[in-house]
Amino acid sequence: MDTKTVTSLDIIQSQAAPEVITIPGFRPGTVINVRIKYVDLTTAILETNISNPLLALAYQQAREGKSRQEIEDEVNRQSDTPAADAERVLASLSTLAQQALVEPTYEQLTAIAPLNAEQLAAVYLYMLYGERGDGLSPFRDKSGVREADKRSDILPKEAI
Repeated sequence: MDTKTVTSLDIIQSQAAPEVITIPGFRPGTVINVRIKYVDLTTAILETNISNPLLALAYQQAREGKSRQEIEDEVNRQSDTPAADAERVLASLSTLAQQALVEPTYEQLTAIAPLNAEQLAAVYLYMLYGERGDGLSPFRDKSGVREADKRSDILPKEAI
């Protein structure tokens, strides 16, 4: 008979500690490292009253590398109340980023420039997949890097 033991508080604390992940930068072909903590995804969804189909649509569009405007346009096409639903999707992703970003904080980043849809989606995807891949993995091809980034002389070699 296999006996289970209680997980120690030290292990629980280390699992809950914020982690440094890589997300897309503010210019094509660039990346930034941020420290995030795991947050409950349902909180962001409930706080912004977003419906799951729209979140799934925004997620898929971001994975395909679509711009914020393209995502808003697609949500608008598939929604009964286009502008309100698009705003709720982006508000939900922003709420999640506000809760998750530890260093720099959401406020510090957005004081420099608004986070784009790709950055927001990277944080969201990390919340979904965690250690299985960083927040950039959905934006890369099977080799691990988007084709556009392979041609960039901006990315550090370790990111390619």
